[in-house]
Order: sequence, then structure tokens, then C-alpha cells
Amino acid sequence: MRRPPGISLEEANRQNTLIEQHLLNKFPEEIATIVSKTGRAEIAYDPMGPESTDFIIYLKPPEKWRSVNSHDELLAALEKEFGKFLGVTYEF
Repeated sequence: MRRPPGISLEEANRQNTLIEQHLLNKFPEEIATIVSKTGRAEIAYDPMGPESTDFIIYLKPPEKWRSVNSHDELLAALEKEFGKFLGVTYEF
């Protein structure tokens, strides 16, 4: 996810927590946990500041899913939910 340049690390972390909670509440049968990583100064070939966050979404087994029937449906649903957060761009 990308945010406007100049965002503080504290605000990025606050937004990350809101997004994680939203997705976990929206997809309790599909998502086991979410980890977010903001910035990446230690990797010289892929520098990222507070405006950049990677979300790693760990899924539950597909047979436990209730709101979607396939990975494609889940991806479409996740894209729709990420689209609700204004001022950010994202890619999967």
C-alpha cells in the first residue's frame, strides 16, 4: 500500500492497525492473521519509507471459508475493501 509522501511513521502505524482490524472483522472465516511491514530502510535495493506498507495476509484453510468460494473471489473482495480507504493506492 502507498500513502502520500510525508506521512509520519506513527500515522502509518495507526492506519495499518485500522486496516488490519477492518479486514479481520470483515473476513473472520478466511483470514487467520495479518502482519504489516512499514518502510524497509535496511534493504538498500528496495528502500521504502513510512508511505509504503506491505500487508502479509495469512489465510485459513479454504474449506473453512464462508463469505467466498475461491481465492479469486477472496482477492476481489479484498480489493473492494482496500478501495474503501481513501488517499492510498495498493497492489496485489
